[in-house]
Amino acid sequence: MLAFGNALKNIGLNSVLDSNDPNTAYNDFEGTFVDLFNLFFPPTPIKTSRRNCPIEDWMTKGLLISRNEKLRLFSISKSFPTLPNISLYKTYRNIFNSTVRTAKKLHYEKLFHKSKFNLKET
Repeated sequence: MLAFGNALKNIGLNSVLDSNDPNTAYNDFEGTFVDLFNLFFPPTPIKTSRRNCPIEDWMTKGLLISRNEKLRLFSISKSFPTLPNISLYKTYRNIFNSTVRTAKKLHYEKLFHKSKFNLKET
């Protein structure tokens, strides 16, 4: 931040101050400012994880939490393949899958109902 401030202090604003047209002066200053800003604060891509961010519209926060729990139970059933661990995972998986099917069905029914008079949207 300090280096950015120092760079702003050191830039020559003669073209901005000598300009008679305020729009031209503003465009010159904005271009210089944006160039310096991008130099000192380069945009960084944000990685999203499938674990925390919904991929589909029908995926709710509760389904994401349930999905993480299902993955946790899966890793436990693979690490310690006892009968109770495997049966707990399978039961949870089946309930989760039926919940996902219901959520998808409700989501798409809602979309179809919303656009039932518009054939193009349907």
